Amino acid sequence: MTIKIASINALALFILTACSTLLGKPELTAEEMKERLMSSPVSVLPVHEPVMLFERTKTRAIANSVIASLAASAAGNMAHTSSPQQLQSNMEISREFGQQLHGVLPDGDRVRAGRGPDRAFAGKLAEYFANRESGEAGASGAVVFRVGASLWELGYESFLANNDYQLNYRLTLRVQAKGEESLQTLKTITCAGSSAHQMPLEQWQAENYREVDSAAHEIVEHCFDLALLQLGLDGDPVDGNE
Repeated sequence: MTIKIASINALALFILTACSTLLGKPELTAEEMKERLMSSPVSVLPVHEPVMLFERTKTRAIANSVIASLAASAAGNMAHTSSPQQLQSNMEISREFGQQLHGVLPDGDRVRAGRGPDRAFAGKLAEYFANRESGEAGASGAVVFRVGASLWELGYESFLANNDYQLNYRLTLRVQAKGEESLQTLKTITCAGSSAHQMPLEQWQAENYREVDSAAHEIVEHCFDLALLQLGLDGDPVDGNE
């Protein structure tokens, strides 16, 4: 009985340890982040390949619908129909094939336009922490900033109501601490939303996407302010002498 209880306790301890490892340490609060940043070297990793702008257009959506409809109709007509039940089965196969095909067809195109919000965001953070960056940033305990963009698109606002497009974005700032063997995530900040302005696609594209660059500047400023707030900082550059 003693051996059995000991085995159960050992199993429970193993499960708790595994869960703790999978969940990881909780992220730091804004006050804890500020204290950490004031006492550690900071490295903002540059974005070498900025995110490309994705254009999700009505033209592509209509083309996809036509292609899926024609392909589904052809698929349904390929099978021999000799009874109402088989006709119903063919219709279901046709509908399912059309839905699956429509789901895999590309709904837009990627284009190179502007500097890229992720690169601009990383550059603004690097400028803010310029006095805290040093050759020691690669050492154990240094704080590393990584900026990424999982969404950067011009998408139509409504398929039927109007011809306006809006700029949708999702930028992520991951703050990590460099350990001896791996990186520990201290804070993850997500900045997502849509531009304040909507306009036809042609206006967004005019003058080499001038309106996209203008909106990107406003978005980066907003995300930068949000990052400072969640890091427990203000608008003054960090010099480590506070």
